[in-house]
Amino acid sequence: MKIDVDKKSLAELYVAAGDFQKLIPRHLRASINKVSKTVRVQIAKELGKVMHLKNNFEPGFKKAETLKRSIKAKSMATTETLQARLGFFGGYPFPLKYYDARQYTRTRKGEKQNKGIKVKLTKPVKGNNGTRILHDAFIVTTRKHHVFRRVGSTPSPIVRLNGPAPGDYYSDIQAIPKAKKIAEERLPIEIKRRVRAILLEKKGILKLRASRGT
Repeated sequence: MKIDVDKKSLAELYVAAGDFQKLIPRHLRASINKVSKTVRVQIAKELGKVMHLKNNFEPGFKKAETLKRSIKAKSMATTETLQARLGFFGGYPFPLKYYDARQYTRTRKGEKQNKGIKVKLTKPVKGNNGTRILHDAFIVTTRKHHVFRRVGSTPSPIVRLNGPAPGDYYSDIQAIPKAKKIAEERLPIEIKRRVRAILLEKKGILKLRASRGT
């Protein structure tokens, strides 16, 4: 999807700028890129409601950042090109270890026995939803704790298991319509903020900082 400026907001900005009109591209660039960031953050939050990601093996794992990266900033606005582009192409299937994968054990005759891997999903793996127990799966610690399954009856070869991709949830959360709505609502607001800031700068009350982005 593309994020660019509507004519009404652009006209308001020109009126407010007055003698500062040469700075308008900088303010538009900042407004557009701010909205682009907001869209990515908000859609990532919506994904987080249906993708119960948890990595039990990487202490620094951040769910929100991981999901935000799945929505690509194809291009940012510049003073020459006042348009930002976001890519909703779905991304790649997330390794199963990101779905709260953990060893599943059962106690029999006082002894714990490994019975496979337990993961938390809201999309099907082999036709089941919710909490899923993969009795023939196992975690290999020497391979970044990924979840594997044997291809045949012999110890090798093994294949890494993946879960759903972010794109598999886009229709569930209405990702693209919501992204467009957010952009349409936020861009005029961000431009009005810039208008107010320009007026304050003209009065000498504040100094707007130049930046490459927002």
